[in-house]
Amino acid sequence: MPIIICMKGAGRYFTVAFFLLFLTRTALLSADEQLYPTLISVRYEEGAMLVTFEPAENKSLHYRIYRATSQISSETDLIDADFVAEITAEEIPYTDYPAADGQYTYAVTIVSMGVEQLSFVPFQNFTLNLVDYSPYPSPVEKIEVRQTGSERVLVYFEPVNPEYSYNLYVTTESLTDLSEKNPTATLKGKDTFHVTVEAATSYRFVVTTINRLGVENRNIIKGKNTNAEPILVKRREEKKTQPRRTVREKTNKELIERNLRDNFLNGRYRKALGVFSSLLRDRVLTDSEKALTHLYIGQCYYYLEKKSTALKYFILAKDVEEYRPLSEAWIERCLSEME
Repeated sequence: MPIIICMKGAGRYFTVAFFLLFLTRTALLSADEQLYPTLISVRYEEGAMLVTFEPAENKSLHYRIYRATSQISSETDLIDADFVAEITAEEIPYTDYPAADGQYTYAVTIVSMGVEQLSFVPFQNFTLNLVDYSPYPSPVEKIEVRQTGSERVLVYFEPVNPEYSYNLYVTTESLTDLSEKNPTATLKGKDTFHVTVEAATSYRFVVTTINRLGVENRNIIKGKNTNAEPILVKRREEKKTQPRRTVREKTNKELIERNLRDNFLNGRYRKALGVFSSLLRDRVLTDSEKALTHLYIGQCYYYLEKKSTALKYFILAKDVEEYRPLSEAWIERCLSEME
């Protein structure tokens, strides 16, 4: 309180006023007034933190709300805490929207005539347990709908957050509200819905976002999370499968003649030898076909200057009567050149 000292001198009075200000944090409160709010409660609700508490009876008091990622139980803890707001009793409950996803604790202090009362009592003006928080999910910015079959549609969207889930709503009606609609499908970690619908029908597709705590943003924004105009799913004719053409398998004789024409008669003896050898290995040949193949293999070796090997195949070709004269002529030729 002010102290006034009056001094008299030189026929006049001089009044000198001295103001002694001695304030403590509790001096502005009467002895029976509480130093802190009571019954603090914090709950997560639809992308926001709802902070409630019992205010003091003095309606002129203000309240400061603090938020932190660990318990606020002392004046020192306020150093790392975030100041949220200063409010009056009329603003209770207070809705807080932290910027980051995470877990938080809260504390509330009383402010009287600009002086803050820093008293901390558990369950009264600060919370002991962390409250989980996730911001209200942002909407999808773009979707793309493409028909991939007669009754199949692909709905692509740009994910907003890897922690989000996404609901797809499909309807033939004009949509303004999703409150009474059930999603057609739900995705997480992907960006494409595959949907089966009826052909020759117009549809609207809406993709909504759901944060990690299950809060869904059901706002409908044409041209962003829904197609601006209904999309007609056209009926497509199924492509008829063309019957496979039956390819006639070539006979052994045709394969032998083709090898003669393409390789042997053009002097490609090594290649011709490989084809004749594969015929012996892979095909079922008659005795006559075997003898003819042996005869040509012998000739390949002869022209490759391997007469001793050629002689062996000419001898094998003798086993069939129709090729015996020709085989004996080649045998005699090889023997005469080998002497």
